[in-house]
Amino acid sequence: MSDLLAADAPAHLAWIADRLREMTVEVSGPGGGGAGVLWAPDLIVTNAHVARAPRVRVGFADDRQVEASLIASDRRADLALLRVPPVEITPAASTDSDTLRVGALVVAVGHPLGLRRTLTAGVVHGFPPSRSGGRWIQADLRL
Repeated sequence: MSDLLAADAPAHLAWIADRLREMTVEVSGPGGGGAGVLWAPDLIVTNAHVARAPRVRVGFADDRQVEASLIASDRRADLALLRVPPVEITPAASTDSDTLRVGALVVAVGHPLGLRRTLTAGVVHGFPPSRSGGRWIQADLRL
């Protein structure tokens, strides 16, 4: 790695952290709470175990709170899709996970133990098969 890239790495990681914190939301409902990701200006992807009720609250990085409606849920995959009023925040970019390689640096944002928008980084270890026949990404991320 050149000296220029090494010097810019912290700034790039800080920019990525800011973007992730902006598109990561807090989801709360009768069953508890968790994190979600803005997937489109009016759609949030979260865990099904977090979005158990037909309506939940979503909190954005700017402290705005809105009501969200559950529009789809897959308990087996533990995924849920919520609809919110459209926001003017750039949603997450979708990429092809098949291009991800062992050794890649990955980051995640969450809300563990009430610490809002906590960031962690880790490395991809492998791609073991799932019970459903697909694959999942194994990484050493811990919030």
